[in-house]
Amino acid sequence: MQELKVIHSEFVGLVDIIAVDITPTVSLDELVNFGETQDYPWLMGRTSIDTLQDLEVLTQSTKIGIESDGTLAYREIMGVGNVSVWREAFTQLSQ
Repeated sequence: MQELKVIHSEFVGLVDIIAVDITPTVSLDELVNFGETQDYPWLMGRTSIDTLQDLEVLTQSTKIGIESDGTLAYREIMGVGNVSVWREAFTQLSQ
């Protein structure tokens, strides 16, 4: 997530980043506070396990790019991708 900060400012207003958590014992306020302590400039959100199953998310820190029409345009699991890969994906998503 720290590397994502590098390109976030380039795409403000073009691509929304939302960090999503499903932990039932963590409130949205706690997630927002965590994001603030980590200096995350993006939104924090909650969802259910159903959403992750629908999107076929099987591992923590999966990154998904969804186009405005709902089409999945990008998917990477934890440890895959870097600033240049994300910049390319964000460029495609912003068009």
